[in-house]
Amino acid sequence: MAVANHIVNIIAIYLGHMDMDATFSNEKEYTTGTGSTQYMVAIGDFNNDDLLNIAVANSGTNNVGIFLGFGNGSFKTQIELSTGSARSIAISLADFNKDTSLDIATVDYGTHSISIFYGYGTDYFSTPSRYSTGYDSFPSALAIGDFNSDHYLDLAISNYGTNNIGIFLSNKNRTCTNQIMF
Repeated sequence: MAVANHIVNIIAIYLGHMDMDATFSNEKEYTTGTGSTQYMVAIGDFNNDDLLNIAVANSGTNNVGIFLGFGNGSFKTQIELSTGSARSIAISLADFNKDTSLDIATVDYGTHSISIFYGYGTDYFSTPSRYSTGYDSFPSALAIGDFNSDHYLDLAISNYGTNNIGIFLSNKNRTCTNQIMF
């Protein structure tokens, strides 16, 4: 289990015991940087080595932190992907372009947008493709699914500031439609 602690700027890793007694090991802490203010983590295999990695949206330092796993419950030092001035507060993983590599989607509260970092199956990602959620929308959460049955994963965004839900439909050419609001 990975837990974001924005007060002390760490993620804490708790490993479950194999004896099925519903207990966890003592935490292992990994710093996300002074003032990083992260609220959410996502777990997946970014570099196709069959080991779990962690991504964290660091709102205060405007980056996505990547922690590559060693497979023994420990992780490499954080790699940072810049989000500009986005203040990303939510993060999720999916293969949006169907290339078998995980991509990272962020909800960018500071720039009223969402971003997609396309994964290359290594510890490298594309620069973010950014899509506006509208003036003063203050997006705060996301959900992923194939909403139009075209076999490409789409994004649903909760826009706190404008009290609506925005849908971004993904295309095969690594782009999304403009936001459709409900």
